[in-house]
Amino acid sequence: MIRLLADENFKGQIVRALRLHLTEIDLVTVQELGLSGATDPVVLATAAQDGRVVLSHDVNTMTLYAIDRIEKNVPMPGLLIVRTTSPAIAIEDISLIALAGEPQDFAQQIKFIPL
Repeated sequence: MIRLLADENFKGQIVRALRLHLTEIDLVTVQELGLSGATDPVVLATAAQDGRVVLSHDVNTMTLYAIDRIEKNVPMPGLLIVRTTSPAIAIEDISLIALAGEPQDFAQQIKFIPL
């Protein structure tokens, strides 16, 4: 199972639904880690230390910092960019990824949802 970290602006509705429908999911938020207001590089570094794939809606800056980590060959367990879509589709795709994916499937990669 994939461990996940939702960035600060990730939709709480999706986080709540994932936790409700997939009780075994290992998902924490930036706020729960005491990192409210942290910069994207700090969020990515924390995710790397904890072995968590980051969930974000931020296609602009978060992807730039993730690419920077990849290019510098700095550990980056993965970034899932959830583009504007219905929450139901996002929940379905994230659930599939969390349950069926392996950490090595996402290391040093940026993927987009919907799949």
